[in-house]
Amino acid sequence: MSINFMSINLDLNAEILPGKSAAGFYIGMSINEIGHIIKEAEIIEYFQGFNLVEKIFNTNRYFLLKHFTNDKGGSLYFGNGMLRLEFNNSSRLYCIYVYKGYQGNYKSIKIGSSLNDLRKKDALQYDEGDEMHYRIDSEQEYIPGLAIIALGDEDDNSNDDPIEGFCIHDWDIQNA
Repeated sequence: MSINFMSINLDLNAEILPGKSAAGFYIGMSINEIGHIIKEAEIIEYFQGFNLVEKIFNTNRYFLLKHFTNDKGGSLYFGNGMLRLEFNNSSRLYCIYVYKGYQGNYKSIKIGSSLNDLRKKDALQYDEGDEMHYRIDSEQEYIPGLAIIALGDEDDNSNDDPIEGFCIHDWDIQNA
């Protein structure tokens, strides 16, 4: 597959591909590949007392939050919390979060679908530490690349809460 890096743009209808891509962005890409977006984004240095939640939900364009520590990574937000891209210290994308307003799907499941709709396609297990549901295989091992965000924290099949978001990731890139 050939990718024209100059054409990387937000795609609110893009299919969710676990461990690979969503919203027109792909895991492992360099932040430099979206320089045209970064150039237009508001750059924010974190400071004591900064209200990130307020900023997220009151900003419908791009803004880049430089990480709280002295590392080189950053978080790019868009659309009142609809999209968050997480970059590591090497400026590589390791995580894409999509939330309400995103129209792409995973196996025909969209944000707003119920957890039980997804359970018909994939076995899920809730991780209390991450507060997300992960796909599991027949040996109860996590299948990497995708986590599901839902309000309920119960790990039984009776939780029919709506899916609030998806987390497409490669945790190995996070600390690379």
